[in-house]
Amino acid sequence: MEQVTSTTLGLLMAYLLPGLVVLYSLSFWSLRLREVFRSFLAAQQIGLFLLVLAASLIAGLLAGAVRWVGFEFLFGSKCQHLEPAQFRQLTTQTKFSAFSYIVDENFRFHQFWGAMVVVAPFLCASLLKEFWNYIHLLGILTGVITFLIMEFIIAIAAWKSYKRFVARARCILAGPGDEEQAAGKSE
Repeated sequence: MEQVTSTTLGLLMAYLLPGLVVLYSLSFWSLRLREVFRSFLAAQQIGLFLLVLAASLIAGLLAGAVRWVGFEFLFGSKCQHLEPAQFRQLTTQTKFSAFSYIVDENFRFHQFWGAMVVVAPFLCASLLKEFWNYIHLLGILTGVITFLIMEFIIAIAAWKSYKRFVARARCILAGPGDEEQAAGKSE
């Protein structure tokens, strides 16, 4: 088996975990999916385990597409992004390795947090649906306020990690003598 790397962990974090949150949220709306999730958690069937992982990846990739539209296409295109021409600067193994490192260490966090901004409202609605009859109005209000605060914090984390990634990528992709200009553009 191949060694687990930071790239592997980053991809799991960016796509699998948000997808699992989506499936978990859906289990509050579908009795059949709730049964599937219980079997998955009990690890009763390897086929079911693989099916849930595949469905989680699909859901995570879909959440990632919504994240991309919001953070990178709409907001990133107006504020900061990497130009396609900048990638021509990946001419040496050193630059490529440094770029790959910041993708793993910065961009994957942006992908995770951005996807969680997308899926967290659905999780909140699912939990409210599940526990609506068991908690009083103050508990519901407290839960919604807590959710809104967490959603705001996660959105800021997603945006800041995206900006950090772009700033660091520009420094790596800049040609000799262009580092100051690349750093100034990202501020």
